[in-house]
Amino acid sequence: MPTVRPHPRYVWQHPAWPQVTFDAAALAPALDQARLELDRLLEAGHVGSGGGFLGGMTTEKYAKITGTSKATATRDLADLLAHGLLRVEGVG
Repeated sequence: MPTVRPHPRYVWQHPAWPQVTFDAAALAPALDQARLELDRLLEAGHVGSGGGFLGGMTTEKYAKITGTSKATATRDLADLLAHGLLRVEGVG
């Protein structure tokens, strides 16, 4: 039986590309805000608290829960869908 080797994981970076780093302290407030928004979204949809997203999640519902514009809500939901965190059930 042949030996199965895992595929190596290489990240190639062109020498002319800028070196990207991040400052964890600078990102912390944005990540904290994202956690708060997600907690609020999940709590609003929790069946035990009277939520459950009756009729599913819509851009309008998301915008109202998070206090964002419809355009931002559309982008946020599209991003969640792209990351597999939401699924489409029906059209409308």
